[in-house]
Order: sequence, then C-alpha cells, then structure tokens
Amino acid sequence: MYLLIHLGFDSIQFGLCKDGELVEKYSHPLNNVRESEFKSFVMKNKNKIEQIYALVIDSIFSNLIDFSEKELGLKAKRISKDNIKIGLDSNLDLDLVDSDVLLSFWMAAPRNEDLIIVFIDNLVRVFLFSKNKIQGCAVFLSADLQIKSLVKNISRIDYFDKTEYSETLVGKNRNEAISIGIYHNQASMLNEIVSQYQLVNKKDPKVLFIGEPIDELIDKKLKFKYLSNQFYVLFAIKNFAVMDNKK
Repeated sequence: MYLLIHLGFDSIQFGLCKDGELVEKYSHPLNNVRESEFKSFVMKNKNKIEQIYALVIDSIFSNLIDFSEKELGLKAKRISKDNIKIGLDSNLDLDLVDSDVLLSFWMAAPRNEDLIIVFIDNLVRVFLFSKNKIQGCAVFLSADLQIKSLVKNISRIDYFDKTEYSETLVGKNRNEAISIGIYHNQASMLNEIVSQYQLVNKKDPKVLFIGEPIDELIDKKLKFKYLSNQFYVLFAIKNFAVMDNKK
C-alpha cells in the first residue's frame, strides 16, 4: 500500500492506496489539525505501507512527512512541478501554477477539451485549460476569508450572522448588506468567467470545483453546471503513484 499526503494552503489530506484504489481518505483544515490522528493512522498501517507519495503546497506541517519517513523507514517521493508534464502557455508566470494545479490538470484534462478548474481554499483560484495548455488564472479571496477580514479589521463590524441572507439586490440591515456584497459578488465573478468563455468560444466549458465544498449561498447563484470533488488532488496523487510504480 502507498501512503498519500497532500499538504495544501489551508488543509491536510491523507489516505491509502491499495491495488490502485483509494481505500481510505481524510481531510482536516489547518486550524484544526490533529497531528495525533495522522500519526496514529501511520502507525496503525506501518507494516502495510510500501511507499510514501507527498504533494506539499504549504510546508507548515511538513514535519508530518518527516515523521512518516522516520517511522516507516522510507523516503517520500515528493510530487513537484518538475515531474508533472502538462502544457503551459508560454507567457504564463510559473509562480501562479502550484503543483496541485498541475497535477489536477494532468489527471483531468483530456486532449482537445477545454476545462475550467476552480480551487477552493482561502484563495479561490480559477484556471482555464484550452488548446492543450493552461492559459491563465483569476484569483480572489474566499467568502469566508473576506468575512474574517471584515470582522477583524473594521471596528463597527464585530460579528456576522450568515443566517440572515437576502435574495434582493440591496440589504435592509448589516448582515443582509454584507451577504449581498460578498456572496452575490463571488457568484457573479464565477458566472462572469464562465459567461465570457461561452461568449468567446461559442460552447460550454467543463467546470470542476476542487477543495472545500462551495458555500451554499454562492452555489444557489451560479448559472452553470459543474462537477465537485473535495479529494480530487488526493485522487490525482493516487493516480500518479500507480503510474510511477508501472515504470
């Protein structure tokens, strides 16, 4: 079996690959990381794990990989930009494209099919894959991070009640006004990206949401269909591990 680890911007995911299948998977946000649970998981499966595959975007908890290597007596194979082959536009700044992005497109993008992938964490990253290349990206703060920033930095806003949601264009109180400004705005940005694609290309793109489930207040405003998978990157690591062991 292979131990799979994904250290993302704001979450840790890990699991096991057995006979080419993802047989166990877990996800924890960085603000609620239970290192003891991860370590117990590793020790419980210590005699079964043959290899470690890790994709690290944020190194805050890279000590978990160090722990795994020490306890299992194995050297983790780290998946990086150097060993993922995917087309990139020649003018694209490589700093925009993290390893999780490359690996997800490596798994998801069939030839000659356009694809929009939306990575949802503290930053919402929207990538377009077209003409067999990653063409570019739009980045904005998640709704949750915008709310935390408002509450932290503006003295008059010391709390926000998400339950007071308005379907109207303007709000009648503070909570309604904030929800319209944040949730409606984020849905509008996503709708506009897809709409512009449809206008230019005269067809609907395939849209895939990866990471935390999209907030229901945003979801109800979206005007396009999409697929969603919280563990997509972990599945991609699994596929990478299976192919690596066929070499």
